[in-house]
Amino acid sequence: MKRITIVAALLAAFTLSANAQEEEQKFEYRRSSLATIMLDTHDGTLEEKPEIKKVVVDTYNAKPTPDKYNDHNIDIRSIDINSLPTASADEIKAVDEKKKDAEYVARLMKYFAKEHVANKLIAKWFEVTPEKNEAGEHYTINLITERGLAGFTAEEVAAAKQAKGGENNLINGALEDLIPRTFIAVTRYSFTSAEEIMAIVLNPVIINNLTSSNVLLQKAAEIAIAKFKKAYQGYFVTTKTYLFQLDWNMETTFPAFESYMGKGDVAGFMNSDEFKIKYVGTTSKFAPACMTLSFDDKSAVLIERATLRSTDAVIAKLQKEYDVFKTLAPIYVEGNEITALIGMNEGVEPGDKFEVLELRIDPKTGKMAEPKVVQKISAIKGKIWDNRAGAEAEAAEKGVKEGEENAATLGKTYFKGNAKKLMPGMFIRQVK
Repeated sequence: MKRITIVAALLAAFTLSANAQEEEQKFEYRRSSLATIMLDTHDGTLEEKPEIKKVVVDTYNAKPTPDKYNDHNIDIRSIDINSLPTASADEIKAVDEKKKDAEYVARLMKYFAKEHVANKLIAKWFEVTPEKNEAGEHYTINLITERGLAGFTAEEVAAAKQAKGGENNLINGALEDLIPRTFIAVTRYSFTSAEEIMAIVLNPVIINNLTSSNVLLQKAAEIAIAKFKKAYQGYFVTTKTYLFQLDWNMETTFPAFESYMGKGDVAGFMNSDEFKIKYVGTTSKFAPACMTLSFDDKSAVLIERATLRSTDAVIAKLQKEYDVFKTLAPIYVEGNEITALIGMNEGVEPGDKFEVLELRIDPKTGKMAEPKVVQKISAIKGKIWDNRAGAEAEAAEKGVKEGEENAATLGKTYFKGNAKKLMPGMFIRQVK
């Protein structure tokens, strides 16, 4: 492998990163990278109400990448369903023939291949350009260096530079650790009535029991549906997200990239079919928007809030369901209090358990060492920060009863655990 070329420009970047280390935030660490794309499926209700659709689309476009991920957006920010290639029965079956959305996934996979999306994600990592840069190359390792050194202390950087092959190992470690953790979240929105939500959320058995000859089952079904209707009224923004991951490894993908760069064949690389995207999974969430389909300034605010909340909620749900997509958050310890800057926006609920991790990146290999689990902590009921979009405004509208704490102004979430064993620089990760 032509590794020496990749590392040739390293020294200057390495030194710059080390000098900037002291100016970075206290808790820097290697994050996964995320590209977000909206899939326009021309949902019936949204198409019928263009003013509502505009709020949803504008809200999505203005929403930044979640701060637990590095922004890895490319030039594709939205996809029209009509632009997706059709998928054969075998291609749909290869995804999962039992899943309702398998056709969407199969069509997206074909679109990614056709548009060489994997190549674009890799090109962003290496800042690939048709023209040569000042170093005489068509790429740089600046972004990899920046993200790869996140979390290193100045002492670790200095030790790595002195060790044999230390600089090379650090960057190769970042290549192996970070680039595979590049994801694409493709999200589609719909505007859904409470009746439609009920059909999705409630067990079909409950609905069928409404016509049961068994009086007890019929009565139980009536009570369950009455409770649902009381809690869910009006219209909701429903968000479904399809999660994909860059298929990258140091044995085949990286040498293929090096080969193209070694020849200066940027066009060949960008049009190559050697680089792939793989499917991870799908999930959905919904958030209440407004009571009617009438549109005014107040409903616009509510629809925007619902769009933000459902989008954040579906990302949080994906993190819970797929370990590869999990994120970390730094903990803060003050006296006997254990807190973190996460909350309802990240799907935290009372009693949710988290591992407290001690992280270390081995400067000799450049890879993340196996995290050491220090202990497990749990979220305290009544002490979970409501950091969802519009939470403070919503709390002000409803008012806070005397003696109650306003979850929207907590500013952090509190956890039950042994604070004496913890220290700044440790992180938490939710466990199932």
